[in-house]
Amino acid sequence: MDRDSVLIAIQNNDMDLYYRHEKFRNDHEIVLAAVSKYGGALFGASNKLQNDREIVLAAVARHGEILCDISDEFCNDREIVLTALVQDGSLLKWASSELQNDKEFLMTAIAQNKDVAYHIHHELKCDPEIIQYQHELGICPSICEREDVFEELELEKIDATIKNDFLVKILAVLKNHHDTSINRIYIDKQKIIINTSNTAERLIDNFQALYPTFVTDLAKQYNYPFIEIMELVEIHTTPIE
Repeated sequence: MDRDSVLIAIQNNDMDLYYRHEKFRNDHEIVLAAVSKYGGALFGASNKLQNDREIVLAAVARHGEILCDISDEFCNDREIVLTALVQDGSLLKWASSELQNDKEFLMTAIAQNKDVAYHIHHELKCDPEIIQYQHELGICPSICEREDVFEELELEKIDATIKNDFLVKILAVLKNHHDTSINRIYIDKQKIIINTSNTAERLIDNFQALYPTFVTDLAKQYNYPFIEIMELVEIHTTPIE
């Protein structure tokens, strides 16, 4: 059996000749062609070619899931791992510990596949830099997989723009509330300041009656631990003239 026949067969998705003849599984060109069609063909190659970086990269580019079966050396290779993550963010678990804890690498991966954000370690999900980066990409930070995460997260370290974005949405609803008792409403020092002739309790009751789940739904969207609107607002009551 000649090489050209094997290469033609591979191009036609026929791997039978490749697997039946050992000499072809040690042929760089043939193996490269095989893994480019089917990533799993890597494991039929000779030991030497299974450890050839060009071939491994081509195999991962075709089928990223083989990341779970390649050598530790390649699981610590930034380009190879990133090639797999572009296809499936959950494959991060097969990357080396070094890459799983490398913020620069993770942010690069998240930029290419937002799904990666949902598979990083809990500690890094609480990292202000990671959270801010996700926010810039329009991703809701994935930090809410267990209750104690919020105890680990120091919200004051998160860039103020995230909090402001959260507050602005609530501010917009309050401004459209059509409550004539509200004299002025604005954001100052990470809180919504409301000047009103109403009592604080009545104003909040009115808001929550109209939008019973607005704040909690928004908190879930941003993965913030805010539960009560009173944590977000400061009400200054002024007498009716």
